[in-house]
Amino acid sequence: MRGRIEVVRGDLTKQTDVDAIVNAANPELKPGGGVCGAIHEAAGPALAAECAAIMRGEQAYGHPPELVRGDTRITAGYGLPCSAVIHAVGPVWEQQDEEASDELLDRTYSNVITHARWIEAARVAAPAISCGIYGYPLARAAEVAMAAVERHDLELFRFVAMQDDVYEAFWSALPLRQKLRPANLVEYGGLLLGGREG
Repeated sequence: MRGRIEVVRGDLTKQTDVDAIVNAANPELKPGGGVCGAIHEAAGPALAAECAAIMRGEQAYGHPPELVRGDTRITAGYGLPCSAVIHAVGPVWEQQDEEASDELLDRTYSNVITHARWIEAARVAAPAISCGIYGYPLARAAEVAMAAVERHDLELFRFVAMQDDVYEAFWSALPLRQKLRPANLVEYGGLLLGGREG
């Protein structure tokens, strides 16, 4: 990846300097818990209404309305500070073998990048897809995510972690040349000195 990769501790819904954020979505695109619930709450009811329209086949943009693991869809950002939300349906860790899980997670991040480029979103912020109730092991998910994101050329791909263990896993997987970028050094140093949230 020619652009930057950042790992920050903070609130995904308050990333004011990105064009799009990624929702760790369910296949029905319904408001849920965790990151998904927080995004829907911040965006307001219009987001759920557009998601429902997508599932009815009204706004599929050439895609079938049904979503399978690895798929992504795009909506407006509504009440969020970004202009768009890329809804990504990651794999459930225990529903297939480890290699198939890795392939699906890689496909999920690759589709996020593809859709970001399609809508000309040069700066994207994302959560740790599949690491919540979907049960993906953190360290393994971080390695897959970094490998997928490094292949592409957005200006910025930022991983936003709300929990310390997620932050540490993704920081550990961050390539060295990205760790040495000033923003990442400041972020990591700030956390070591008492906690800085992005």
